[in-house]
Amino acid sequence: MFYNSIENSGRHTLSSDLLYDRETGHYQIDFTDLEKKLANPLATMMILCNPHNPIGRIWTRAELVKIATLCRDNGVTLLSDEIHGDLRLTDTDYTPMFSLPADLIQNLIVCVSPSKTFNVAAMHAATVIVPNAHLRAIVNRGVNTDEVAEPNLLAIPGTIAAYTKGHQWLAELRSHLQHNYQLVADFCARPDIKLRLVPADATYLLWLDAGDISHDSGALADAIHAKTGLQLSAGNVYRGNGNDFLRMNIACPEAMLRDGLDRLARALTA
Repeated sequence: MFYNSIENSGRHTLSSDLLYDRETGHYQIDFTDLEKKLANPLATMMILCNPHNPIGRIWTRAELVKIATLCRDNGVTLLSDEIHGDLRLTDTDYTPMFSLPADLIQNLIVCVSPSKTFNVAAMHAATVIVPNAHLRAIVNRGVNTDEVAEPNLLAIPGTIAAYTKGHQWLAELRSHLQHNYQLVADFCARPDIKLRLVPADATYLLWLDAGDISHDSGALADAIHAKTGLQLSAGNVYRGNGNDFLRMNIACPEAMLRDGLDRLARALTA
């Protein structure tokens, strides 16, 4: 759906794939490739995910400054999806893009929402932050033209309540997610489980390297579901090296996660 949303709007995608070190599980930005692609005269917007879904990386301030500088220097609008920004699993600092120096954010659009953090997707609420007034007017016209800027009765008060009254709830949620993350890490460390957990700084969506089992994540996910009823997301929808990966949602009760891991073990070891 991510690529389709762009291409169905009559635009073309130009992907700058991340560099993956399979031994460490670490991803990094290929700045040589990114610089080359941002210099393409046809490149008008870069979409960044910070923290990144699905790999769970929180980009460093230095990395964000470098990205913002490249976009500014090449006249490319930078759209930063920061919907997972509240969901840190570690003490790694999360840097919102709009906190960068003023000269680096005049071409910036930031999208946030309480929907992931507070499990309120049904409110259909999101916020677009645009520091530059001229660009803000363009964005405002765009969202109104497409009739997506009409919040329902609960959207605004619900968003305010989540961000002003939800601190304790969020602290408890993060603790729960950290516990669930460790359960998956311990599971992947078993010698009979041929999965590698990509270390995550944030989000409740874990990226599992299944390259030792299959290079067709779609077929693997279908086989696991057919055999056990467990539904994991196939990484191939992300293109790049996603064919080697599965994505797991751990934002659930511990009992449900343990049941899912038991099913996954049956699928992989039988």
